[in-house]
Amino acid sequence: MKKFFNLLLLALVPICFFACNNDDDEPTGIAGIESLYGTWQQTHGVAFEDGAFHHDNDVNSEEAEYLSFNPSGSCYVKGGDRGIFYNTGTFSFTFDKDSKTLKIGSQSMVVDVLSSGTLKLKYYYTSDEYILATYKKINGSDNH
Repeated sequence: MKKFFNLLLLALVPICFFACNNDDDEPTGIAGIESLYGTWQQTHGVAFEDGAFHHDNDVNSEEAEYLSFNPSGSCYVKGGDRGIFYNTGTFSFTFDKDSKTLKIGSQSMVVDVLSSGTLKLKYYYTSDEYILATYKKINGSDNH
């Protein structure tokens, strides 16, 4: 009987580790537009081309793209080396939470994640190829 309980314990312990370990999970879901307001710094960029991920790189602050959204409907963009935008300027923006669509100027993107501190945007340049840019919030209000 003691062997049975030891085997049962050994079988259940790994289940607990898998079920309980969610500390490193990335944020998921789409928050409301209020979470978008503020300044975001790009931290990562990757391209999906020819059915695989390429150019998978962390982005330092000098190469980063910056996006500053404000409640008036404008977004200041400072283009980066590994992001979606190459130009700097102020553009109007719209965000549709239901369709997960963010449009900045003439660029339309799919919002993969929008939380209080993480923003992930997909910019499709063909029907099945895209750039996935990850940003972290660095300021809670519009600041450029």
